[in-house]
Amino acid sequence: MQRWVDVQGKIKQYFSFKKKELRDILASVVVLSFIISFTQWGGDYFSFTSGVFNWFNSAIIVLFVLLATNSVQRIVGLYMGYEVEYQAWMTGLVISLLAVFLSRGTVWVLFPGGIIVHHLSAHRVGHHRYGLDYYKYSLISFSGTLAALFLAIVFRLIGAISSSKLVDSLVFFCVVYAIYDMLPLPALTGGKLFFGSRMMYVFGASLVIITGALLLTDLNIFLILCLGISLAIICWVLYYIGVERFLWKGPYGGGYAPKWSKKK
Repeated sequence: MQRWVDVQGKIKQYFSFKKKELRDILASVVVLSFIISFTQWGGDYFSFTSGVFNWFNSAIIVLFVLLATNSVQRIVGLYMGYEVEYQAWMTGLVISLLAVFLSRGTVWVLFPGGIIVHHLSAHRVGHHRYGLDYYKYSLISFSGTLAALFLAIVFRLIGAISSSKLVDSLVFFCVVYAIYDMLPLPALTGGKLFFGSRMMYVFGASLVIITGALLLTDLNIFLILCLGISLAIICWVLYYIGVERFLWKGPYGGGYAPKWSKKK
């Protein structure tokens, strides 16, 4: 209870978005919504009115997902003693635009940006390894990707009750957004998670990619979750057996590291 009261105080003090963050979010929303609505500017003939309408609907989807995922990251970050700030990846946005123009809208490349964290010194007193913990940094970022996947699951359930084009579009965008976010690029969650923990990256990337792909099928949600988690665990074990155990060189040996010998 005491911990939650502390988090509530941090949320009141640090949760609000800064002006620079709002500009970065706006830039990401404009670019990503243009990408996903690129082929919706009329049918056989160009229609400006139809295009703007679809762009606006896409912007609502992107804005909702970005705000929801970043809000989760901010709360998780404050819980761990860090202030989270959204930062657009301008190079990634340019690459995303080039990809959609070159492919004429058939290929989505979503590189909106990611987060940076600021160490809240007064709120981290007594924590193990006082300072910036890169592993926790990666977990904070990964919480946003999981939030996008969770949104896809929720709206997939809503779509099963009352199907609509908007709900289907939201599910598809959340899945694609989450999968792209797991690429091991420095500005994205994948890059942070890979350098924070390779083992966690393999499990997280497998979970997001497998579960996301299955969400686009007609399988039952319960079966999708079971398959996603089970296959992610299998990938995690196979990676450890085939790769990680040979790379690990800890104080007690392992892999190719020299073994500690007992002194007689």
